[in-house]
Amino acid sequence: MPDASANVIPHPSESKVHIRVQMVENTVSAVQAFAEALSNLYGLLETVQEEYTASLTDGQFERTETKPIPVSLRKEFSG
Repeated sequence: MPDASANVIPHPSESKVHIRVQMVENTVSAVQAFAEALSNLYGLLETVQEEYTASLTDGQFERTETKPIPVSLRKEFSG
């Protein structure tokens, strides 16, 4: 069993997840600890998806309208 595990999504536009598993004692193999961390992450993601879907079904969300910000990229990023 891992002593601690964490996951980080480095950037929302990247399809990557960094997973860190920390073990103090060698009670299980590193592969087993990593598999347990993945299983825990999967369970967390299932819960988030269920709650998200339920809130959409119940209409429990707030809509906001955003107006585009007029920015000239050429003006902003040219030397």
